Amino acid sequence: MLILFPLAAGSASAQKGSVPVLDGLGRSNQAPLDLPAMTIRPADLSDEGMGNFGQSYGVLTNDAREAGEFVAYSEIDPESDDVTAYVEAGAQRYYIQEIDDSFYDDENEGVFYNIKVVGLILEYDTADDAGNGLDAMWHVWSSSDTLLEERLTQKIGDDAFYLEGEGIDNYSGLPTERTLLVFQQDTIVAGILTYNSNSDGAFSQDINEALGNTVLQRVEAGLAGNHPGLGSTVVRLDVPAIGSFYDTYGTIAGEIICTTETLLASECESFQDLVDDFNEVDRYNLMVNVATDNDEASSFVSVSLRTFEDEESAEARFDELSESRTTNSTDLEDLDFGDESIRWSEDLETVTSETVLVRSGDTIFEISQRATYAIDPEGLQELASLQVSCIEGNDSCVEPIAIPNSMLPPGNR
Repeated sequence: MLILFPLAAGSASAQKGSVPVLDGLGRSNQAPLDLPAMTIRPADLSDEGMGNFGQSYGVLTNDAREAGEFVAYSEIDPESDDVTAYVEAGAQRYYIQEIDDSFYDDENEGVFYNIKVVGLILEYDTADDAGNGLDAMWHVWSSSDTLLEERLTQKIGDDAFYLEGEGIDNYSGLPTERTLLVFQQDTIVAGILTYNSNSDGAFSQDINEALGNTVLQRVEAGLAGNHPGLGSTVVRLDVPAIGSFYDTYGTIAGEIICTTETLLASECESFQDLVDDFNEVDRYNLMVNVATDNDEASSFVSVSLRTFEDEESAEARFDELSESRTTNSTDLEDLDFGDESIRWSEDLETVTSETVLVRSGDTIFEISQRATYAIDPEGLQELASLQVSCIEGNDSCVEPIAIPNSMLPPGNR
């Protein structure tokens, strides 16, 4: 049975979850909720003593099946519980954030995860719809053969459930401990799913509930209009979810860079000093594979969108980036985007690179493409133009756009 908690007076509203205009991003009064800002981040796991989680993948979609298959990409059965639960939930938008602590298995010649953590944010039109969505997910997952136990020791949000059990990961064949904590807050259903192949019981119920309360605070802030807004402002390309590379907030403590084992502590401190020196407030990172249908070519497009405390700080950071990024560049030129912008090219050992750096007010973004084929700068500048327009509130970047033809491998144009 679903564990029900009494609702606090006025805690659930049947109103559509719109938010007011936020300073610095120029969004309309009906700006969409910033779903990526609501879920867990790598640093949250480190804060709970869970080690180094640096690999992060995400998808923002209104397609329930795409959301479910992104979570269950290692499942053999396309009608698995992880897919069915999202289809039955019937949300308007889904944001799925996967964070993993992976390792390389020499014997099986593959990369497998010790622990995989999935953050779920589902957005509904009304609180009643969200409650029905939570019920639907409960009915699917609670009937699973692998989810054996139901417990919840504290109230999280308006309503919640917690399940745990064991199973076998179809990708690695390893035994896996699994937990699910899912709750509703107003028009949002949020959850944390863990898949643990360490067999050490690392994800205790206490840790799950602590993470759940962290997410609850972000959901409440987002519903109140106090969210960064970058996740709903960044340019998104229409690519297969599993073909995406990463899509996440992370910077204040070097959440992406400094939680990996590839950097020394001194380098992480230097990174944090740089963030502090230029008064950086938030950053959103996005990288997608634009050559998923071509076995002979490779190309990734990355976007880094950053906000600062004021225009002066952003201007200083733009000057520093312009100098440091273009040391080995070729074909450097000024552009006419935003308040100031430049473009440059680089010829690396195995790939070519094209980058556009733009400052608009207190916001800086960098769009870059790396490819194993010659890059036409026209497509990247098309994206840069749209990104400026979205930052300044003259356009919307909520819906993904088609990859500009000039950015595709020659055989796919």
